[in-house]
Amino acid sequence: MRICFVSAVFFLVSALFAYNPPAGGNNYMRITSPNLMAGGKSVAGGAVYSMECDSVLNNPALPSYNQRYSVQLGATALLNENKLDREKDNTAGGGFELGVSIPAAVCVATCLFQGVFVPFDNVMDLENNLGFTVALSRDLTKRLALGAAGLFAWNWGNDAHDFAFLGSAGLFFKAGDISFMKDTRLGLCVSNIGGEFSETSLVGADGHDADIWQKGPTLKIGGATRFIDERDFVLAVSLDLSLPEFHNFVFDTSMDMVFKKVVSVKLSWEYDVHECVEGRGNIVPALGVGFHFALRSKNRAGTTETYDKKGDMVVSAAWQNMYNDVEAYSLGVSVDFGEEDNTPPVIILWGIE
Repeated sequence: MRICFVSAVFFLVSALFAYNPPAGGNNYMRITSPNLMAGGKSVAGGAVYSMECDSVLNNPALPSYNQRYSVQLGATALLNENKLDREKDNTAGGGFELGVSIPAAVCVATCLFQGVFVPFDNVMDLENNLGFTVALSRDLTKRLALGAAGLFAWNWGNDAHDFAFLGSAGLFFKAGDISFMKDTRLGLCVSNIGGEFSETSLVGADGHDADIWQKGPTLKIGGATRFIDERDFVLAVSLDLSLPEFHNFVFDTSMDMVFKKVVSVKLSWEYDVHECVEGRGNIVPALGVGFHFALRSKNRAGTTETYDKKGDMVVSAAWQNMYNDVEAYSLGVSVDFGEEDNTPPVIILWGIE
């Protein structure tokens, strides 16, 4: 038994050190919006369930229950305080995203276009990236949904460039209320299926040349639930565990607080074993805040005025100190057009209800 245990530990350590993506390489497309930065990267839709367009990066099955046309915009600024980079004037980077989600009778189609530009040589050496994601998702039952997505990515910089096409597939299950846990949800996703980055000139988390990047699938499982679910206050938590390329362990958790269904405050934290071993881990959690607005139009009939709901809008912001030297500031807006229909149809046969 002791020999087996020592062998298992040796194998794990050997595999861990054979794996060397750039710092931030596992999440290089997850810094373009407040939802991605502070949402816990949850495959269960976040501590409080969210169907925003960019959620397909975490699990392509998440938009399955979306009934409305959705548009999402996000932008992030990265300010680098690393002394060596500042001497080379590599002090600023950033990212952006544009997402659209379109529900149809057969499935929900989601498209997401992103750009990430990180010209930092000594911290987060990710260079320039463009990504285009297309996801299709469908609910099989009221509780179970599945989805699949494809990401076409282009990385360039330092006199090198490369392309990758990565697929992902996910499951999403609404477990409902379990004892004191409300709106419990479970998710599973397998991502990074297919292509890889092998012709880049990036620096890995250990300071040496990065290994072949995204060369194997990543398995991620997680869950989320509400511990307090009152009209004026909601407290929810999400927990996720992922195995990037089956060479690393990453633990994500987030906590959401919602006040009066209008203001939300998010905290999320990630523990990446490989990055922490190399002294490059993110210790400071991400902080996010969002404001929910109902979009209404005014109708006048004689002396009577009524307001019809036309949709919902969420304006959000997030901040995180990344790898000690980089300050990330993100702003975003998400708009859902129309109103959800949660009333089942009433079918009347021959005048009998």
